[in-house]
Amino acid sequence: MAFDIFVHAHGRDPVVASVEDTDTLADVLDRLGLGGKEFADAPVFIGESENVLGDLDSDDGEDKIEAVDRKKSVSDLGLSKLRHVHVARCKRVKVEVHYGAKTKRRKVAPSTTVKTLTVWARRAFKLDPASAAEYVPQITGTTTQPRGDTHVGELTTAPVCAVSFDLIKEVTPQG
Repeated sequence: MAFDIFVHAHGRDPVVASVEDTDTLADVLDRLGLGGKEFADAPVFIGESENVLGDLDSDDGEDKIEAVDRKKSVSDLGLSKLRHVHVARCKRVKVEVHYGAKTKRRKVAPSTTVKTLTVWARRAFKLDPASAAEYVPQITGTTTQPRGDTHVGELTTAPVCAVSFDLIKEVTPQG
C-alpha cells in the first residue's frame, strides 16, 4: 500500500515522498538523495517527539528518543501512522529557554516541534494557564518566532547542536 511521508533533512526544505510498506528507510532516503556520504552518519528519527512533555521538573533533562535503523522497513517503523522522518545532524539539540531572569534547559530530539517545546516551556515556567497562550518562543538575539510545526533540528547549524529562545509575550497588531 502506497502512502506519503514527510522527510525533513538539515539544510533542506521538507519534501513529501511516496512510499510502500515494504520499502526500507535506506531505500527511501537514497531516492531522495539523502543516502550519500553527506548524510551517511546522520541519525534518523521518526515521528514528532513529545518526550520533553514527560519530564517537566528536571532541569537539564534529556529526551529518551533514539535514532532508528535505516535498514528497517517503512512498515516496521510504523511510518503509516508517524508520517515524519528527520535526517538530523545532531542526536540531541541543547535548548535553552529564557523567561525573565530564569532559564530552563533541555536536550531534545531534533524531531521535537517548536509547538511541543512551547508547551513544555510554558509548563516548566509554571505560567498561569489563562495567560500562557500569549507567550511564544523567539530565537534569542533575533526577532524570529519560528512556526509551531518547525522541528527544532531545523533551527541548528552543524556542528553546533543548540538553540536558544526567549519566551516573550506575543505582540498582537491592533487594527
